Amino acid sequence: MTAISIDPNIWSIVSRHLLQTRSEKEQAAFLFGQYEADLSTIQVIDHQLMTDRDFASQSGDYLELQDTTRAHLIKRAHMQRACLIEVHSHPGSHRAAFSTFDFLGLQETVPHMQWRLRGQPYVAIVVAGNTFDALVWTVAARHPTALHAINAGERALSPTNLSVERWKGIKNDSF
Repeated sequence: MTAISIDPNIWSIVSRHLLQTRSEKEQAAFLFGQYEADLSTIQVIDHQLMTDRDFASQSGDYLELQDTTRAHLIKRAHMQRACLIEVHSHPGSHRAAFSTFDFLGLQETVPHMQWRLRGQPYVAIVVAGNTFDALVWTVAARHPTALHAINAGERALSPTNLSVERWKGIKNDSF
């Protein structure tokens, strides 16, 4: 199983950005990671917080990036020889899990990102309240696997893992 290792200060910055108390809109950030050949650990080396201008659409239950934003993220990851880790929020205090909108978006996004980044793994994380869920796509994987943990310094944070089995039930010929 894969774990993400991240500087606790960066995780704190990203978490505060995603869980803005005065916003009822979903928020997003991207992490750039280097991984070991066996994909047991992805080390976060950089991050980028998304702002309102980075989105084509942004609401309480849906996000869509501008094409220029997506192109910029791909170029940045390519230049750093990094994989992309998308992180977005679901407003509210419920346990984190990917929504139907998320699944539909990931069915389109993951193959495109892996193609553009020449087979790099791709990770998607959703945070809600004080919980998160995550899905990991290895190279040419038909279905994602669960993330083991996010290691932020001495803290090992565990995902809810509510979404990985639900994904397996989705019929998808694009993977």
